[in-house]
Amino acid sequence: MKKFLVVDDLTECYPAAGTGLLLATLASARKESLLVCTARDYREAEAHFDDDFDGVLTDCFFPYQTGSDNRELAEQAIGLLAPLQFVEQRNIDALRAAVRETAQKQPLGILVAEHFHTRGTPVVITTSTSHSSALGEPISEYSLERNIGYWEACPGMEKIDTDFWSQAYFHCLFNPSA
Repeated sequence: MKKFLVVDDLTECYPAAGTGLLLATLASARKESLLVCTARDYREAEAHFDDDFDGVLTDCFFPYQTGSDNRELAEQAIGLLAPLQFVEQRNIDALRAAVRETAQKQPLGILVAEHFHTRGTPVVITTSTSHSSALGEPISEYSLERNIGYWEACPGMEKIDTDFWSQAYFHCLFNPSA
């Protein structure tokens, strides 16, 4: 049985994620059953930190806890991005400004990705934020430097689309991070 963790505060994407992962599993050479666990914020994801997964697909920007204004871990996540060689300081400043504006824009997916990547679990950061935007550039650079998968939504393939999650699944399976 394949076991995946999907971390995303956009709960409307869960049906597409489950279906997309299932279809991708059925299309793969090894047709195995599938268990998809979900977490809508950092606290729910953290509850799975001791679990073993075949892959983790995590959004980048979400709150510590749904409905909470807790921003304690935001700077820890930004701290992993700031020293990267190709990340511009103005984009780090934009991340900090976004976090000040709303707890929903904390890059806590970086902490989730780092945790599972360090354990040898294949990880893909899934995002609706463009890699060329001020908020997306540090995330895409992080994924490149850490050899963590990165899958970005685009017109015609949004997070509520089954194809988005099927592609993210294959990206996770063939991600060299594991």
